[in-house]
Amino acid sequence: MPDQILKSVADNPILLEALKTIILAEFNDIEGVDVNKNNEDLGAVTRARLEGVRRLKIAFRKIEQLKSTSSGFEKRNEAR
Repeated sequence: MPDQILKSVADNPILLEALKTIILAEFNDIEGVDVNKNNEDLGAVTRARLEGVRRLKIAFRKIEQLKSTSSGFEKRNEAR
C-alpha cells in the first residue's frame, strides 16, 4: 500500500516538487536555533540539519524511481 501511494506521488511531478520544497524549507528555517549556544553545539545542530537534508534527498530519489514508465506509445495528436 505505501508503495502505491509513493508511486502516485512520483507520477505527479508538481506534487513531488511541492513536497520537496515544503519539507526541505524546514531545514533552512533557523528561527528555532538558539544562537546563544557555543560553537560546538551550533556545529552539531548544523551537521544534523545537513545530514537530514542529505537523507531527505536520498529518499526523494527513491520515490522518483517508483515513477511509472511510459507505455511505449505516444498519444496521437488530434489536431493533425
